[in-house]
Amino acid sequence: MTGRLARIKERMLETAPSLCLERARIYAGVYRDSEHLPVVRRRALALRRTLEEMSIFIDEDELIVGNHSSRLKAAPIFPEYAVDWITQEADTLDRRPAESYSLDERDRAELKEIAAWWKGKTLQDRAESLLTPELKRLHDTGMIRAEGNMTSGDGHIAVNMPRLLALGVGGYAALVAKADAAADVATWEGLRQHQLYLAMAEALEGLSTFIDRFARLSREQAATCSDPSRRAELETIAATCAAIVLEPPQSFRQALQLTYFIQLVLQIESNGHSLSLGRVDQYLGPFYDRDLASGAISREEASELLSCTWLKLLAIKKVRSWSHTRYSAGGPLYQNVTIGGTTRDGRDAVNALSHLILESVGEMRLTQPNLSVRYHRGLPH
Repeated sequence: MTGRLARIKERMLETAPSLCLERARIYAGVYRDSEHLPVVRRRALALRRTLEEMSIFIDEDELIVGNHSSRLKAAPIFPEYAVDWITQEADTLDRRPAESYSLDERDRAELKEIAAWWKGKTLQDRAESLLTPELKRLHDTGMIRAEGNMTSGDGHIAVNMPRLLALGVGGYAALVAKADAAADVATWEGLRQHQLYLAMAEALEGLSTFIDRFARLSREQAATCSDPSRRAELETIAATCAAIVLEPPQSFRQALQLTYFIQLVLQIESNGHSLSLGRVDQYLGPFYDRDLASGAISREEASELLSCTWLKLLAIKKVRSWSHTRYSAGGPLYQNVTIGGTTRDGRDAVNALSHLILESVGEMRLTQPNLSVRYHRGLPH
């Protein structure tokens, strides 16, 4: 483990979890002002506004950038999913025997106000209203619990990263615009599609703005940095982020940074878990091979970038109700990385990046990411 990685890991492990109200504050404001819009548009507008306005920072030593909330290991609040548990537990979140989250009295008061406004408007409220009396009695026994389903967003998915990397954010926005132009708004289904495509465009605009904010921040930090080595790193971060604001990545570093930005924004948008990165060795492998062959990157540099990404995954925090926390044995996010397996035509898919991922995850000894190896009869020893 390099000195950089050791320092980042130590800061990460020493930082106590806290709560961040920025996202909840922005979402409440957008939902208050957009009651005339369909839900899908309100969600997209709230996400875009969050990505435009939330605090961003670049910590010392970081090579892969992007933050989930206003502070390291601060968990955002997702009031649109559920607030009953927040109302009941706001006074005890910082006194839990495990997985506790600090907040000051001012934030505690604001959290209660936000929860009060959302009462009756959440996903949990909607889900419970659909339970029959029999299902409600069964759920209340505790033998079968759906709390995680009713209080969380999308999860247990791996998005199409290869397509996103091939098109870039701008290319994906163009794809959405083309689909929108083909929607027949003279029909009910066409109108629904139009609203969805408008929401998609809004979300993609927020994503590109978010990436550009980090490009600008790293340039600003580089301009005032007195350490030549760190200044060069910040300039590289700025160039990397600027290159992927709209265009598809051209290097391993750009592809890895865009992959993390997509994963991060999925986590900011949704209160789900098991949002996974999929077969990372397969879609990042070609970038790594090209850069390694051309001398643009060394094996050691690529390994350090991967390890920086694993540390960024660890920084993402999700606060659950105390009952759900106990059921989950803490606050795991199950962000899975898969390596190995076979190609579509049945050939062994293990590549040079598979080995590098395996080694870097093992070296870092973190709880994130979850690592899976797809086994088959022809898997190399």
